[in-house]
Amino acid sequence: MAPPRFWEYYTRLEPERPNLDLAEGLTARVADPTWFLARQWHLGEQHGEDTSTPVVVEVEVRRLAIEQEGGDPVKVPPEGVLEAGPESWWTIARRLRVGRQIAARLSPAERAQHAIGELPAPYDIVDPASVDGLAVWRERLHPGDAAFAGVPVPPADRWSPETLTYDDDFAADGVEGALVLRGHDGGPLDWYSVDGTDPGLGAGAPTTTTRVLASRLSWPGAPHPRWWQIEDHRVDWAGEGPDRSHMATVLLLELLTGHGDDWFTFPVPDPPAERDHEPPPTTGQVVELVTTSVLDDMGGEPWALAPPLPGWSLFRTAGLRVGTLIVWPAAVTPIAGPVLDRVVLAVDEDTDLAWAVELTVDGKPVLPDAENLRARAQVEGLGASGASHGFDYAPSSPLPQHWHPYRLEETDAGRTYVQGLVPDLNDPARLAGQAAPLRPGPVSTLIGGAHGEPFGVGHRLRPTALSNQGLALERRFMLARTTDGTPLLWIERSRHPLNGGPASWLRFDVLTARP
Repeated sequence: MAPPRFWEYYTRLEPERPNLDLAEGLTARVADPTWFLARQWHLGEQHGEDTSTPVVVEVEVRRLAIEQEGGDPVKVPPEGVLEAGPESWWTIARRLRVGRQIAARLSPAERAQHAIGELPAPYDIVDPASVDGLAVWRERLHPGDAAFAGVPVPPADRWSPETLTYDDDFAADGVEGALVLRGHDGGPLDWYSVDGTDPGLGAGAPTTTTRVLASRLSWPGAPHPRWWQIEDHRVDWAGEGPDRSHMATVLLLELLTGHGDDWFTFPVPDPPAERDHEPPPTTGQVVELVTTSVLDDMGGEPWALAPPLPGWSLFRTAGLRVGTLIVWPAAVTPIAGPVLDRVVLAVDEDTDLAWAVELTVDGKPVLPDAENLRARAQVEGLGASGASHGFDYAPSSPLPQHWHPYRLEETDAGRTYVQGLVPDLNDPARLAGQAAPLRPGPVSTLIGGAHGEPFGVGHRLRPTALSNQGLALERRFMLARTTDGTPLLWIERSRHPLNGGPASWLRFDVLTARP
């Protein structure tokens, strides 16, 4: 007998295009055509030129060599020299090695005073009583000792503790200070980070003329250049972040919302190589496009690629001629170490002070974020009452640990935030009627005193460096490679904006309930 047959029924959902009219999609209507017309006028797209598709670009290029004190801009990424501070050499292994070598020359009190303390993982297995070579070196104890023979001379520190930014000068074409860097927050150095001081720099330098091929501009997630081409449904250009190796974000948005198929690019030609010589450097230079002419597929005469109208530019640096680009060696995908120091700063309008709060110091958390940013636990028990309770008067509620105030004072440089110390209201000496001792100053070098001075002494901060929303300062090791593969290690100091600053929750004229 034949086996019975079974039939399965199911329902399938299929997407259906809601509009069968293809003309609506091809028209690409916009809600604000005036905006598009204005953008076309800004970018010179209304000159009426029918130049078809560019094929060959003839470029006359002028190059000027950049010189950076303490580094080689041809091979070394400028961040490794700019951000390197006096203590960039001191890794944890070197601190322990130098500490072991000099420990025998220290007294027991000095060894205890310069102990390295608890270290973050994976160095938490190190004995906390080990001598910290960096702490000994900071105080210049036994400066001529053989233990410090391998310590290099500290590089020039470009970090400004008053503005919390980097400042530096660069030479170009043999002219000192031809390029200036001001107010750099830390991080990658790009072509727009540096300005010029002389628009006529290198005007008489020789030029070279080279022909290169033009190609249509493309980027990850770019739409197809023609309306009738079907795009991949997985492409979401709105989710694509800006890439350092492509155009800037504003230009990307212009391409996406405007005429993305009308943009072409051409590579900046390499400098000509001499026979029997090494290839000339392509980085660490100021590259200027003197003249540019384009030959299109119409087969006519080449036409000049004119600069933008006077007074307008999409991207431009100050003090340099139009068509000038600064090319740095890039630190491609540097390895960022864990945060060594993290300090948040902001202006507290309730107390009319600026506060610096240490969260992490030397890789060790000293305050949790919740306690630091709110400090409610310091005042929760204040104000309790009861029939059997007595009360003690306190001029203010206790200040959380690792909070350091800055008071606005008049100095020779103008109004400046000056770091101060606060008394320890919880000290037993105060309860005995004596003057309360001062609490210790900050430990982090980000807000400490000048190099070689005790921390918390004389740190000044310009009011323009702070905002009401606050900012965060971070210090961490960075590891990259030069263009010839040599490892490059430095400590980066950087600042980042905050959505809101810390609040101290201080209360004044407080009656504290006795136990």
